[in-house]
Amino acid sequence: MSSETIPRRARCAADCHDRPAGAASTERTTAIPSRDRTLLNDKLARAGIAADIADAALELDAILQAWRRKVDKRELGRRAIAELGLAIEMPMLDVLISIWAPSNEFGRSEQAETTVGSVAERLGIDPSRASRMVSAAIEAGYVKRDVSQVDARRAVLKLSDTGTAIVEAVRTYKFLLLCDFLNGWSAEELALFVPLLARFSSWSDASPRATPGSAEWLGLETDKLIGRLRDVGVTVREPAALD
Repeated sequence: MSSETIPRRARCAADCHDRPAGAASTERTTAIPSRDRTLLNDKLARAGIAADIADAALELDAILQAWRRKVDKRELGRRAIAELGLAIEMPMLDVLISIWAPSNEFGRSEQAETTVGSVAERLGIDPSRASRMVSAAIEAGYVKRDVSQVDARRAVLKLSDTGTAIVEAVRTYKFLLLCDFLNGWSAEELALFVPLLARFSSWSDASPRATPGSAEWLGLETDKLIGRLRDVGVTVREPAALD
């Protein structure tokens, strides 16, 4: 079997112990903390992970953590609200956008009509909380109830003219900022980045089935980690089953 047909994880198992962490990506990494060098050399290398993959994983994690903090703070949404001078809180804006339901964010739904249940599902919140938030939006004049065209017994939600204007203004502002940033990128960079980001965004859905044998390999490595935790007296619960 040629080296090209062997998975990179297995192919590097014999030599990645001696390979300097970050050697394959010195352009990207200028310094790796000693604790992370230990993680790279002792933990991931012994699991057969190639040094360049391990190095990239550490960098990606750092980027994602910084990005998560920005997302948690809702910096872009808060900036849009501030710059547009809107007297509205982020949770209320979330409700309005979930009712407006942009297909690039929530996907194309066959359910043309929006209900409180739709809002709860789109925002990933409890239906009772969604009901309270929708009621507040109705009271503020941003949302109105209407009769379903499919089932007259069911109430559906629609944005008022005011609510629609707010959503359109915020989304337009957001894309003005994003397009301004991407304006300096080449067409080739965009064509490469967007599909790769979409592919990467599904990594937690694909893992641990990314490559043949990954589930078994990850299970063995996880068992080793659990064993080390127990060795130092950490109480470990039975692992939850994955679907």
